[in-house]
Amino acid sequence: MEPWMWVALFAVLFVATHLALSHLPIRNWQIDRMGYRGFMAWYTLVSFVFFLPMTWFWWVDPHDGPMLWNLRGVPGSVEVTEVVCVLALGLFLGSYARPAPSSLASKAKGELQIRGMSVFTRHPLFWSLNLWALAHMAMNGWASDLAFYGSMLVVGILGGIHQDHRKRQTNPNYEAYISITTFVPVLRPRLFRQIGARAGIAATVGIAVGVVLRYFHASLFS
Repeated sequence: MEPWMWVALFAVLFVATHLALSHLPIRNWQIDRMGYRGFMAWYTLVSFVFFLPMTWFWWVDPHDGPMLWNLRGVPGSVEVTEVVCVLALGLFLGSYARPAPSSLASKAKGELQIRGMSVFTRHPLFWSLNLWALAHMAMNGWASDLAFYGSMLVVGILGGIHQDHRKRQTNPNYEAYISITTFVPVLRPRLFRQIGARAGIAATVGIAVGVVLRYFHASLFS
């Protein structure tokens, strides 16, 4: 098979196993038998089994296969893409500094509050990856690139939906949290003070790192 076909194959397997193993009945069955830590180790192992070869085939033959679109010549498209990627990195680090109640890292069970990057979306980690993937898909319309970045976008969107469903089943307060947050990122300036210093500093560092990476991007990844 051609390289882009291998990327597409492993992308499908990565997405399918990632979502199937986290499906609530299957997830609970695994946790009952191997414990939570055992499940997380198994889940991570299976993810890497498909993610690593997908990345390898994409890395050694980037821009392979049919080109479905090319937006690089559209005025302003590169600049918009760069801004989105920089903001995505800020959202990524901010989401780790103060995990949202929707995340696996959160153990909150009482009344759930908007905090950190959940000011923008209740799934800041997923959407940092979604925005990064969307920006790269816009600039790279080749089949191998679309399969690679698209797999992360699908996992990010369906993963957020999946996580909402799972949290609804396990936390009676989660429905109220959904009512005061948004799935897709939205700017809500009146809530900015709820970001907090820790998440705000992390997001600022992420944006600064993104600006630096922008200047080295061509030499590192082109």
